[in-house]
Amino acid sequence: MIIDLDSRMNFQRQIKIIQRLVIALVVVMIAVIAGTFIFSMNDESIGRGTVEGLRNYDMKSSVKSRIAKLHFRDGDMVKAGTVMLELDSSALQDAIENVTYRIRELEAELAVKLAALELLKHDPLPAEYRHTKIALEESRLRLATSQAELNAYKALRKRGVIAELDYNRHEMEVSRNKMELEKLQNDYATLSSGLAGKIIARAEAEIDLLKTRIENCRNELISLNNKRREYLFIAPEDGQIAYIPTKIGTYVEPGMSVIQFAAGNGRKFIAYIDEVEIFKIEEGQSVRIASSQYSIYEYGYFNGEVMYISELPQERAGRVYYPVYIKVTHAPDDKLVLRLGSSGEARISTGRDRIIRTIMGTNRKRRSGVK
Repeated sequence: MIIDLDSRMNFQRQIKIIQRLVIALVVVMIAVIAGTFIFSMNDESIGRGTVEGLRNYDMKSSVKSRIAKLHFRDGDMVKAGTVMLELDSSALQDAIENVTYRIRELEAELAVKLAALELLKHDPLPAEYRHTKIALEESRLRLATSQAELNAYKALRKRGVIAELDYNRHEMEVSRNKMELEKLQNDYATLSSGLAGKIIARAEAEIDLLKTRIENCRNELISLNNKRREYLFIAPEDGQIAYIPTKIGTYVEPGMSVIQFAAGNGRKFIAYIDEVEIFKIEEGQSVRIASSQYSIYEYGYFNGEVMYISELPQERAGRVYYPVYIKVTHAPDDKLVLRLGSSGEARISTGRDRIIRTIMGTNRKRRSGVK
């Protein structure tokens, strides 16, 4: 009987202990549940992404050619105006030399025609028309000779040495020569004013045409020289080369991307946030970035700030994500530099909220400043 009594008392004590444990557990659970409604916690949205420059240039070719010279490699820092890559421009150079040679030929031809024009102005008539001028000169000489003879005969007539008939004959000769000279002078004037003017006008027109051809060639030469820049890839700003080809001789086509260039020393991180989380993201939120380049246990996080959220979602592995653009504001060590194109994970602090709302995903926030 004493043994049975002790066993019963032990059992009752065990029951009481269990009851107390259950009551304590219920109290703890009630406290935890109440705490989720009363207390708040930090909430984060996590997304993976890549590092880019703050301002990026995708430099494309506008010509079909091949790479002739490479002056830098991926990751090199360059100054604004520095030639990073050169395409083969031998065909363009041949065209420039041909146009230059053509200009020289045309300028030499122009010099000859200008000299010929000066000669034409003094004697514009061609050789087959020069007999008119000779006949005019001969007529003048005949008139002068006949006039001199008439004067001599006039003196002889006064002295009665010759007859009146001979004098009249010489006088008629002078009149005939005068009429012939007037006719030749009129003919020559008509010939000179008409044909000579046309010859000179045609020569001047040829010179004008030649000058126009020279001007067109010079404009073509300027255009070809300007086209040289299409064969050079020049840094638009101080910055870093994100990508550049490695092999000389590689062919490029118009519209083909050749160099990716990041301007400035700043970096941004593009994190891809799931569509179910994007409603919590706002501009200005602080970000911790874990780079795949550096161990967070050894170096820690890079700090950042949300700049803006893309309006256009992207589908990845069957899920929809929104790109969130984050400016990297601080590195754990000044010597640490995020490599362009490197990957990492961004933890975006979306603020504090009730624990229960965070757990249930009902902490809907106003999406402001979406771009």
